[in-house]
Amino acid sequence: MPEITKRRADACQTHYYACDCREYKRLEMERALAKVPVNPWGADETMVIAAFRYSLGRMTYIVKDCCDWLIEQWPHFGERTKELIQRELKAAFKEDDAIRTIHSTDYAYRPLGHGCDREQWERVRKLWEVKE
Repeated sequence: MPEITKRRADACQTHYYACDCREYKRLEMERALAKVPVNPWGADETMVIAAFRYSLGRMTYIVKDCCDWLIEQWPHFGERTKELIQRELKAAFKEDDAIRTIHSTDYAYRPLGHGCDREQWERVRKLWEVKE
């Protein structure tokens, strides 16, 4: 916070009659907003990883929602986050492929969920497969 702003806020606290109370509240709001984290995805983009891991293997609406969100936000994620998602999704595809060759019924556990869920994860996988 600039020194002049800090001095004005301190003056408001000490001499409330010399300063408009609304100005003091505005300055306090500036201080609070200055503490807003720069990265909306949390420390080390934890929330991105949590959403991805939660959705991977699910068989609900969350898979499509998460995949849409990942595709939309992909350019904004850090390299470490992208690499982690790529590594874990590749492993899930490998395991899913193996299970699908052994169990042809829809009732077997599958790491990527049902066929419609797998289609959504294939959309995410295309983010880096086009570049490879």
